[in-house]
Amino acid sequence: MRTKLNFYLKDKHSAQTIIFASLHYRGKRYRIFTGEKIESQYWIKETRKIRKTRKKLEKELKSKIRHFLGARFHYLFKVV
Repeated sequence: MRTKLNFYLKDKHSAQTIIFASLHYRGKRYRIFTGEKIESQYWIKETRKIRKTRKKLEKELKSKIRHFLGARFHYLFKVV
């Protein structure tokens, strides 16, 4: 059983868009909207990460996303 988590932009063609997570768990796909926005020009599609030129923004978003996922999905990753 493998869990896979990737991040994507909701609308990659708009100037500013929302980041969402695509979680694959036990054969099902979940789309989780983080509520965090980013300017599309600072998103690296290939690595699904924020460009390094915006270090402060990247650090804040990573922290918020970690908190978001930890608060909502901690039960998915418990060892039974």
